[in-house]
Amino acid sequence: MSIKQLKYQRLLAMIFAGASLGIVYFWWQFFNGELFSIEEIKPLIKNFDGYYDWEKSFVVPDSILAAGLIISAVMLWFDLGGDRGRILAAASSGAAIFLGVLDLTYGFTTDLFQVAHPFAEEVLSAGLSITAVGVVGLAILFTQKW
Repeated sequence: MSIKQLKYQRLLAMIFAGASLGIVYFWWQFFNGELFSIEEIKPLIKNFDGYYDWEKSFVVPDSILAAGLIISAVMLWFDLGGDRGRILAAASSGAAIFLGVLDLTYGFTTDLFQVAHPFAEEVLSAGLSITAVGVVGLAILFTQKW
């Protein structure tokens, strides 16, 4: 493999590893109460119980995405698995776009991002970031000749 191809492969591996760690860190903060306290944010969000259940339903898909991203990162960094590694990276990128857009759509349609609390900014940032990771991942994967 040429140095140029490996360079983009490793760049994508670093992006995926960072995104994977970011997802894990978000959920760690979420369940440890570091992002918000329920008593503080409950009056600010209409139908908070519905929102809280919605948000918690993303733990498993986000965990699967984080695992896919980190496995892809290792495979890309060490150039393991050939096409299988790139297929997993493409699938992880697609899943990141799907979950990110789903999160953003919910936030915009329910006015969650207009809540005057740092948590709203954190959720918006997470949705934008994971969507961007997916778009960049697919762009790199589909523009490189392997």
